[in-house]
Amino acid sequence: MDLRGNGGGNDMNFQTLMALVYSQPYLTHGVELYATPDFLSLYRRLATENPEETWARFCQDMADSVAQHLGGYVLRPGLQRIRLMKRDSVYPYPRKVGILIHGRNASSAEQFILEAKNSEKVTLFGNEPTLGAIDLSNVYSFTSPLGWFRLGVPTTRSCRWPDIVIDGKGIAPQIPVPYPDSMQERDHIGEEILYIERVLRGIPCRALANESTGE
Repeated sequence: MDLRGNGGGNDMNFQTLMALVYSQPYLTHGVELYATPDFLSLYRRLATENPEETWARFCQDMADSVAQHLGGYVLRPGLQRIRLMKRDSVYPYPRKVGILIHGRNASSAEQFILEAKNSEKVTLFGNEPTLGAIDLSNVYSFTSPLGWFRLGVPTTRSCRWPDIVIDGKGIAPQIPVPYPDSMQERDHIGEEILYIERVLRGIPCRALANESTGE
């Protein structure tokens, strides 16, 4: 699985992948928001402006929670500070999964890596840690009063913090890849992917060298 260049998105987008790589229960952390009048106004506005019913309902629930906890931290609706994730099924395939990570991985991509590495099926490959941009997340952009620029502001912090810190450090690969770091070209399977396949299949690295030299 090649995650190079994936800077994140929405945690819901990787749930199907997590179902495939899952092998055992694991712990995950929620996120919390500092409840201020500005955030209360923001979520009330988003609840009325967004045409998508599920998102509008989430924003209204968020506004209700902020209103009840002004001046303190509040969990995002539906989350817990720490939760045991347990799925009903463990799929027999894939038996092994190699995830190629990169220094550009951030946000939801890093959340997927954090959760996936709990699986006995998963091995992380790469030559550098991920970016480390997940402890402070769910960025919302505001336009400056004069309209000169837009400012991206994280609206939540992970309940892992301060005991477990990812920002500024990233998530390290478990096995280095013996090739110069590069981004995979479209529709091209690079040497990195072939190397990972051989490691997962238990083929000695020497076999790859023999093939490349024609020996």
